[in-house]
Amino acid sequence: MVLTMSDDKPEFGYGAGGRPLWTARDRGTEVIRTVLRKAGRREFGERHGGFVVEGGGQQRR
Repeated sequence: MVLTMSDDKPEFGYGAGGRPLWTARDRGTEVIRTVLRKAGRREFGERHGGFVVEGGGQQRR
């Protein structure tokens, strides 16, 4: 079987902004981001400070 880009979908779907959620850890970090956004917090950006949540830097296998 040959996999193409369209067959290679993230196991846990996509987060905000189309961020791929390849691992359970990615999904967990997206849950944390969602909770912080709903609490009125902003993510860090060029024009303002805010929170940063990282998934641990693990590469997809």
